Amino acid sequence: MTVNSSGFDLDPDDITAVMGWGVFRPWPWHFAGLFPTSEEAMRKRDALGSHYFVRHGVRKLGTDRFVCIEKKRMVNPGPWFEPRSGSQ
Repeated sequence: MTVNSSGFDLDPDDITAVMGWGVFRPWPWHFAGLFPTSEEAMRKRDALGSHYFVRHGVRKLGTDRFVCIEKKRMVNPGPWFEPRSGSQ
């Protein structure tokens, strides 16, 4: 992974964006900042209060646009996820 001069990983899919730990309030939207480590982001969140969240994601440079990156995993999808067998 390539790192820019600010210490953030560059987004491999978009050279105009960096990856890091974002601190934000969802409503009304306020992007408080992007940090290279989760520890720094959590200190900022703690200073701002309980309405702020920390998530790993991508920030478009020059904007307050932040997209969370979550590893999605189905633990127990339930019976509605059963694949169909045979034809109807």
